[in-house]
Amino acid sequence: MSRFSGKCDLYDTIEMIHCDSEEAVQEFIDNAEFYIWIGSRRHRLNITNRKELALYYPYIISMSACSNGYHNITLSGDCFIDREERERLEISLGYILKDYRRYKRKKLKFTYDNYIGEYKYSYMPEYKKELIRRVEKDGEKASIDGVYSLMHEYYRKEWYDTLVELGWTEEEAFRWVYRKFFCSEEDRNKRFKIYEDLKNGTK
Repeated sequence: MSRFSGKCDLYDTIEMIHCDSEEAVQEFIDNAEFYIWIGSRRHRLNITNRKELALYYPYIISMSACSNGYHNITLSGDCFIDREERERLEISLGYILKDYRRYKRKKLKFTYDNYIGEYKYSYMPEYKKELIRRVEKDGEKASIDGVYSLMHEYYRKEWYDTLVELGWTEEEAFRWVYRKFFCSEEDRNKRFKIYEDLKNGTK
């Protein structure tokens, strides 16, 4: 599976399944049309080389067809890294809130220590620990905003590094991969520190 999403995404489909060289990738691009869903409509993408193709590496192919060696490919409307991370965070928060309500029904105090102690986790990802702390602090108002998982931050960093390797500037790559951030050296350092903290188990 792809090193950019862990799934069979655009990168995996083209570069790992169909193509075994730089020349083969370019030949594939020359004989393909690429589209992306925006809302309920498809919009054509102007992809002419591998550098431009890499902007969509972690996107999932939602529709594809091939006739006489010519490919027609439609991508999902969002990056799978962001979509999967958001879904996992929302599911985790939902389970924690369900237990939070159970505590309230039993008139027990919901705290991080009590919750961890009850379930006796041998391992728990940092993002789930952060969500438990948020529920302890904010109850039903707890949100997933600003919470990231190590796995998905790893995928983003891989994608960012690859875009830079293929010729995008650091600013262009950063703006594309980390879309909610303005691009300055301070912004980059801040976001990459999140990845390092998650990797080291300090966030």
